[in-house]
Amino acid sequence: MRNIALLVILSSLVGYVYFFEEKNSIEAYRDREKAESLLDLRSAGEMLSLKTAKFHLEKRGENFFVDSDFEVAQNQLDTFFSQLENIRVQRILTQEELKNLNPSNLESPLKLDVSVSFKNSILNFSLGKKIEFNQNFYLKITNSQTKNEKWVIAKYQNTYSGKSSEKNQYRSDIAYKQIISLFSLGADFFKNKLPFNISKGFKVIKIESFRNRPYEIEGTSLTSVPTKPNGIEESKDRINFYLKGLKELQAKSVSKVLDRNKLKDSLGKIIVDDKSYEMFRNYKGKRGYFLTLDKYIYEFDGAAFRHIFSPQQDFWIKKFKLDSSSELTIKDMEDNVVLVSKITDKNIWTQVMLGEAHSVRDNNKQKFKAYYKVINGKKTFLVRQSDGGLELLDVDLDVIFHFLEKIK
Repeated sequence: MRNIALLVILSSLVGYVYFFEEKNSIEAYRDREKAESLLDLRSAGEMLSLKTAKFHLEKRGENFFVDSDFEVAQNQLDTFFSQLENIRVQRILTQEELKNLNPSNLESPLKLDVSVSFKNSILNFSLGKKIEFNQNFYLKITNSQTKNEKWVIAKYQNTYSGKSSEKNQYRSDIAYKQIISLFSLGADFFKNKLPFNISKGFKVIKIESFRNRPYEIEGTSLTSVPTKPNGIEESKDRINFYLKGLKELQAKSVSKVLDRNKLKDSLGKIIVDDKSYEMFRNYKGKRGYFLTLDKYIYEFDGAAFRHIFSPQQDFWIKKFKLDSSSELTIKDMEDNVVLVSKITDKNIWTQVMLGEAHSVRDNNKQKFKAYYKVINGKKTFLVRQSDGGLELLDVDLDVIFHFLEKIK
């Protein structure tokens, strides 16, 4: 199916030339747009490779690879061909015209070529010069197998080429510069920079980092282990958000690990079934976030690092279950009332009690030295303050909720 899709995309570019080589007459078709796009490449066979001076892309098995070792991102390949699709042939230059044109008037000094190899043929596209008096340009199309060569006049449609009110807009070079950029793309454009291939699911993901306790995500149940504290709920939506982010995480670059001894300062490991990743802070003396997988190294930014190594507690709902019909009564430890507040009032106490904690942990029946207590309906919360913020003990659950806020 992928090969068919690529052939369809290619058809609008080379179809016009193929049609005239076989049929010899445009008058046979009333619909010019159909003539421009007509092509049956079934006889060309399977697409095998795509090559320019800057990259070599080839098909191995069901996948495409660029520069031999790097898997191609299918969306990038589709983008490339969809841009080629915008090139439309206007007409073929006659032999008489070619005799009267110096090669220097046709050929671009940039020497930009795209070569597409099929099982039964090879097509080469050489970008020529832009035509001075309009937005069109010359393009040479060669069938390397039959040695058949055609110079054509082409246009790049469906693109911005300047305001119609602008002077000389009719001969703008904006579209031509876009073609130059397209023909000048390097291997990096095509590389698959998504290291986590979990679109079809996984059995287990194991995550450990230098600052959080290790945990696992079970693929079937979409739950995490170790188990959460008593009374704390886990959100499948939050786990799915994490997995979606992991799947869509795109590196700034991907290359081969040439020297593992130059990887320093390990930040953590993540194992997805049988694939083991490790992230480092330093590679070859450069500070950054470098994720290794087998012989590949992906460079990320800090936001990606924080997402990959999200703590398990990010999946938990760390909020109190309050009685919304009851007030909050805050007392000191001598039972003096400090404040009585409705749930709907805006103050530091309601902000904390209705908000989500930064973290939670089991108290394990340990002594809790409190400075205040909060009473809501039948529930009691003990409160203490430290340099790190507020800690509230849910007496019924025996779970400590840590908030970053402070009581002044």
